[in-house]
Amino acid sequence: MSSRNPVALIKFGKASKQRVKNRPLLWTTERVERWKETGTVPAKVMVWSQHHCGAFLDHIAENKERLYALYHLAAFCGLRRGELVGLDWADVGLETRRVHIRQSQSDDELDDTKSENSDRQLTIDDETARVLKAWRKA
Repeated sequence: MSSRNPVALIKFGKASKQRVKNRPLLWTTERVERWKETGTVPAKVMVWSQHHCGAFLDHIAENKERLYALYHLAAFCGLRRGELVGLDWADVGLETRRVHIRQSQSDDELDDTKSENSDRQLTIDDETARVLKAWRKA
């Protein structure tokens, strides 16, 4: 009988996939300057700073972007694109300042959220509630 265990060579879970994860990198002043000089984006996934996000929201608000309220909600609450698409007005309590995330869109169909933890209620701030009220009225 051999003392070697062939099952010990099997890798389970994430280690078995052996894929490289694209880690997000923050846009800093130095990275923006280098990108302007070379035209090369520093990483595959880049993340805005608060300043960049605020400048973007200000710009689209000034230009009366039709979907400004969704961008605002995404920026302030961290909703995924599919969750924004799946949002129903019946799940938005503007007076109570609550948003219930209970469905998401993936592959062109609305479905339950990714996981039980993704089905959640968020409390929104007064400004986000005001933005959503104005959008609903429009």
